[in-house]
Amino acid sequence: MKKLILFLTLSLLFLSCIQHYYAGLPARPTEAVVLTLDMIKKYQLDTEKFKLIHVYLGNELVISREITREEANSGRHKNLTVRKDRTMEELTFPRWVRGNVIGMKKAATFWQKLQNKHTFLLLVSFEDKNGAYLTFKPNNSGGYILETLGDGHYVKYNSSTYRCVSDCNYIELLVDLEIEEDNSRQTRVVPGR
Repeated sequence: MKKLILFLTLSLLFLSCIQHYYAGLPARPTEAVVLTLDMIKKYQLDTEKFKLIHVYLGNELVISREITREEANSGRHKNLTVRKDRTMEELTFPRWVRGNVIGMKKAATFWQKLQNKHTFLLLVSFEDKNGAYLTFKPNNSGGYILETLGDGHYVKYNSSTYRCVSDCNYIELLVDLEIEEDNSRQTRVVPGR
């Protein structure tokens, strides 16, 4: 009997720890699939239509950059770590974090020739700050992935260059196909006869 009570107590403790850990992580979207060029064409998505659609990161993304003492002392940066006497700003975007497409730019002619379609780079913000966005580009199979710089280990974010701590080459942009609809009702008074 004591073993049973001990087992149940430890099980409940373990479950509460797991629940506490997952409570801070974003929930998985219900109908999330990789965003593709074909979807953009099929649904004729533009910046206004993207406001009705939820986009998500397919994998966790961790980026960092070294900052100066002046930047560290300014108080603008929240996620600071010190590594080998260097002050680093480290940002973590968890898997399934929700973002908003805040803009679209024409892709380079290389992508247009490769896909033989009108292709766009998508500017996606995962924060409330204006101007802080990540850029996603179409890959060879038509899905959208994070645009990296140089050898694939750097990204642009908030007009700064960050080094990828996690693998940046396979960060896909997912879209939740459940589109929010405007269910507002308008009433108008019609004069009687």
